[in-house]
This record gives sequence, structure tokens and C-alpha cells, in this order.
Amino acid sequence: MKKAICIFFLIAWNVTYVIASPPPKILTNVPPGAPIPPEMPTPSEPSPLQITYKVVVTVLDIAGNPIENMWVGIYNTTNYVIGFYTNSSGIVELDVEPGTYKIHCGGPYTTTPREGYYLIKDVIVNADTDITISASDMWLNGELSFHIVTLSDTSEVLANHIVYLCTGPMKAPVEMPVTDPSGQVQIYTSKTTYDVWCYGGEPTKSYIAKIGSYDWTSDVDLTVNLDLPP
Repeated sequence: MKKAICIFFLIAWNVTYVIASPPPKILTNVPPGAPIPPEMPTPSEPSPLQITYKVVVTVLDIAGNPIENMWVGIYNTTNYVIGFYTNSSGIVELDVEPGTYKIHCGGPYTTTPREGYYLIKDVIVNADTDITISASDMWLNGELSFHIVTLSDTSEVLANHIVYLCTGPMKAPVEMPVTDPSGQVQIYTSKTTYDVWCYGGEPTKSYIAKIGSYDWTSDVDLTVNLDLPP
């Protein structure tokens, strides 16, 4: 079961028509002093159909391979618009109105330790669009920073625990892969500030904790001793 607090939206294309009111009834031979019906409103023009475009996003890892189960969310300047997880080919298809957006790609969700990613890309949508978000290209272009996060308790490392990242308009933290046997997860991120959370679901170590906010505009490692209660 995915542990991230993920919000899914099912988008239906609703076409709304404004039906013009009937024209005013013309009254003839009205006796003097008879009440006159109120004036009918001017008929409205039908609303134009809402325009949406298909955005096909492909997410590739640092080796150029597609990443399955990456959360891809599309945001305008202030709000979440739509999002979903990539398929086995690293692809997700989303429908949005014309506009300027940021695409946030986080994850992947997996119970097998591996490197994680939080990739942010600006995009202008004014037609059906195919977008490839390549961690390799972003790394070579100097757009990413690299981090090793280590989780431990007072007496042990915390393997199979989850680090979450949250930034910008993203309301719910996005989960990274589980920590490896040494309690570590390696993460490539776009250069910005992140809130870092962690989660453990073992019966004796069940917790969710906000570690803090960190400027990850450069390579920074983070070691956290949670000092969990026995």
C-alpha cells in the first residue's frame, strides 16, 4: 500500500451550455393600467467549449531508464491542477488547459531500495505536448543537487523507512524509495528548499516526523538520529 498522502483526481470533460432565455412575450391590446410583466433578460450567448490539451510526460532516471511509479503533478503559479503515477514505461498522460505550469516529479514509490528523485520542470502548454524529464540531462546541465539521507535511532540504523519531500505548492509530501540496510537513501533534487519528513511503519517503530526545512541548492548530506521512544 502506498504510504504517501497522495491525492488523485478523476477529470471529466464537462461541457456547459448556456441556454438562451425565450424572447419577451409581446403583449397587445393591454387595458390601461394593467400590470406589465417584468422585462425578460437579454439572451446569453452560448459559452465556448473548454479547451484542454494532452500532456504526455516521460520520466527518466540518472542512467536514462524510464522510472515507474513516479508521482507527476502539474501546478500553476499557486495551485495543484492534476497528477498521477507513471506506468512501467515511465509515462503518464494528463489533460490541462492552456497555460504556464511547473511539473513536479517525485519518487519513485517502491519497497526496494534505490535512488530517489524530485525533479521540477517549467512548461508552457498551448498544444498537445510530449515532455521528457531526464534526470541525466538535468544533472549534466547543473540543474540538480545530490543528497544522502541517513536515518537512525539511538541504537540502530533505520532500514526500510521512508523519506518524504515537500516543496512549493505541493500540499502533501512525496515519498522517496525506502532506506537501504544502512539506513540511507540517495536523492537527486532540483535546486530549491524542501521540507523533509520521514516515516516508519514497523510495529515497534511506528512514527511520522518532520525533520526540518533544508536549502538543497547544493550537494548536502543529512544524517538524522530520531531518538525514538522505546
